[in-house]
Amino acid sequence: MTRIWCFSQLLGPAVSISSPNPAFEALKRNRLRLRPVTRIPSLSRQCAVLLCALACCTTFATAATGKGRHRPAPTSAPQLSLSTTALSFGTLALNTSTTQSVALTSSGTTALTVNSASISGAGFTIVAGTFPVTLNPGQSLTLQLQFKPTVSGAANGQLTISSNSTTGGTAVVSLSGAGAAANSQLTLSATTLSFGSIAVNSSTSKSVTLTSTGTSSLTVNSASIAGAGFTIVGGSFPTTLSPNQSMTLQVQFKPTASGSATGQLTISSNSTSGGTAVVSLSGTGTSVAHEVDLSWTAPGSSPVQIAGYNVYRSVGGSTQMVSPSKVAQTTFVDKTVTSGTTYSYTVTSVDSTGVESVPSSPYSVTIP
Repeated sequence: MTRIWCFSQLLGPAVSISSPNPAFEALKRNRLRLRPVTRIPSLSRQCAVLLCALACCTTFATAATGKGRHRPAPTSAPQLSLSTTALSFGTLALNTSTTQSVALTSSGTTALTVNSASISGAGFTIVAGTFPVTLNPGQSLTLQLQFKPTVSGAANGQLTISSNSTTGGTAVVSLSGAGAAANSQLTLSATTLSFGSIAVNSSTSKSVTLTSTGTSSLTVNSASIAGAGFTIVGGSFPTTLSPNQSMTLQVQFKPTASGSATGQLTISSNSTSGGTAVVSLSGTGTSVAHEVDLSWTAPGSSPVQIAGYNVYRSVGGSTQMVSPSKVAQTTFVDKTVTSGTTYSYTVTSVDSTGVESVPSSPYSVTIP
């Protein structure tokens, strides 16, 4: 604690503070300016001492806190912050590209000027960004960077950003990636399709699935078919399949004459295992059409009116309705059967509100 002594003496009816004296000299050396009380009429010695102490303490506090002194203005502090200092683009097939971004933020107290951005390294480019640009405090700018390898192997680069940042005029982002030779692979679910015996002028369909099993995208350029009675149902080309993506082709056989028929489905793609894939096709046209005649007994009693019946056919675990919706009669003829195939049939009843009953017991038949 600092003590300040204030000396005074009574001079008749008034009080004055003698100067110079040691207390005043000490205060003057500490740059404290005090005005001595020259005359204070009609005050007691105690009051004069108190006034002097208050004046000294007030002046000392002012000097100690520095109020009234000149302070220099704060200096400007533009600063640049980056969202990342390293970008990895992974492994890409040659001549394909991908982009990533880096955000530039003005994190200082005054505006930041980004003078330029340059990039080095094979395959790396700046997609967008115009310089110089000024960013106010808190404002950001996003740079888009692209990697497009043209040769196999690892690639490294560097993004260099020049600014007036007080934390450093040059900021660097490390870039990395790799190029790999294309590995497009086509896999077929079957290499042969047999349609069995089909009545002349009737038809049946089978499917083949095309799957991209490589590490890069597969382009299926075309699919063509040869052989009397064989056609491709649906499918548009060219089409691109990403790795593990599939597409299904429907192939139809509709013989117009009796006898055996053969054909070939040819698929052209950019598969590295072979640009052409082939599926062999076979079937037989028969002059005698096979059909299945079905009949059933209507329910003896029902709390609601029956509007019709639905007939379902199952083949190899797949079930579909083969009759028109809500057949009115209790008979149905299935003419879309093929030789050598086993079919299972069930029937349901449908009331006037569309509610369908549980299926009947199945009935199975094998076509000779």
